[in-house]
Amino acid sequence: MDEATHDLATSDLGSSRRGDDLVPPVLAGRSDPEDATLSGQLAARYGVSESSVLVTAGATNANFLAACALLELASGDDEDEDGGDDSDASRPQVLVEKPGYQPLVATSEALGARVDRFVRPPEYDYELEPHRLDGASTDDFAYAIVTNRHNPSGKLTPRAELAEVASAAADAGGYLLVDEVYAPFVDPAADGPFGGTTASGLDNTCLLYT
Repeated sequence: MDEATHDLATSDLGSSRRGDDLVPPVLAGRSDPEDATLSGQLAARYGVSESSVLVTAGATNANFLAACALLELASGDDEDEDGGDDSDASRPQVLVEKPGYQPLVATSEALGARVDRFVRPPEYDYELEPHRLDGASTDDFAYAIVTNRHNPSGKLTPRAELAEVASAAADAGGYLLVDEVYAPFVDPAADGPFGGTTASGLDNTCLLYT
């Protein structure tokens, strides 16, 4: 009977490691750290307090939890004041970059937000421009979502420009949420926590990393 090297009838991601080779060489022989938590080590890496770090079950879960928290901040007591009005005009506004990662749109909409888009024009190399946030935000603006690197173009936005966008979000009365899933994909590595640009520590900003 013929034997195949690769089984094309399966779509799972099977591990190629042997049972005795599960520990990466860089960690082999090291003892467990004393009095250390994952959130504490991440906080130290990002230069923030441990209370500012939430470890989640992946980026999708983090996006959902961040959206819940930011929308709750934006809503306040509005529901009591408007008598439960669920029209578009009464819902908090979330701005999502366009083109962008569609689940970021769907998550905010599923949580009751009114999602509008602001453009990152291909003719300008998908630049993240603060004035586009200014032009798209309304009085009920809650937060804006950007990806860095930009999904789908791969455009990397420097920290100084992220700070300008965060400032624009604050001026509009909301927050900036930065998805940094692809931030470490740089060569050579930068000074960021995992080698890439980060929005960590910027005022009025929440970031996601996986």
